[in-house]
Amino acid sequence: MKIEVSKASMNYDIIGDGIPVLLIHGFSLDYQVMKGAYEPLFSKLTGFKRIYVDLPAMGESEEKNGLNSSKDILECLIDFVDKVIGSEKFIVIGQSYGGYLAQAIVASIPEKTLGLGLLCPLIIADSERRDLPEHKLVIDDRNNIKYEDKEALEEFLEFAVVANQSTYNRYKTDVLIGLNKATSDILEVIREEHYELSPEPYESINNYDKPSLVLVSKQDSTVGYKDAMRLDSNISNLSIHMINGAGHALQYEQESIFNDLTLNWLKDFK
Repeated sequence: MKIEVSKASMNYDIIGDGIPVLLIHGFSLDYQVMKGAYEPLFSKLTGFKRIYVDLPAMGESEEKNGLNSSKDILECLIDFVDKVIGSEKFIVIGQSYGGYLAQAIVASIPEKTLGLGLLCPLIIADSERRDLPEHKLVIDDRNNIKYEDKEALEEFLEFAVVANQSTYNRYKTDVLIGLNKATSDILEVIREEHYELSPEPYESINNYDKPSLVLVSKQDSTVGYKDAMRLDSNISNLSIHMINGAGHALQYEQESIFNDLTLNWLKDFK
């Protein structure tokens, strides 16, 4: 499905009925990364209406003239919420850059939200200011990975912390598909020139008291894990879990831990 918003034509999919849950993917990906992570969990629950959305200029969503910043993307998301979710209160879940936007949503319209879920969230937009560990492989089973595209495998190994056949398969279905769709020139402009929201979203959150779950990885060399502690002073009902043995793909590198923690959090809304 598609809907026209302020500066984009946004592609989305709705599954199920009940409490609305808005799921926001990371930069240069599409909603498949969120479906791959969360739909197996929601299939075990009832009473949730999942709204998977492609951000402007990503996936199957198309930008309009004038969109050139994270501020514009946030404006499109809030317009999308108004048109698709309406007056209902909703849970918002964001991964990486989607987590950055999810923080901005609860900062902007906290009264419309029921809770906040963050998966390996971007906290500091400027990569030079992030507190990051060095990238390293914890499990390296590359010699036993069957692949068709050597370049895709090499890109996966630069990103992975757990490298085996299972995580490579998830990378191909959940991550690579979105990356291959991210061909709009405006994405480079946003990433290089207009990526940061000012102030940073975590700084704008004001004593948010809804159930909030933050999952970070100890070996995440993309956004790190230490910066997530900045959320603690502005979110009173907050659980932060730092998972060892995973990187920026926590949802499939430590899948069982991700599943258990997320399911327990979601059950609180029933």
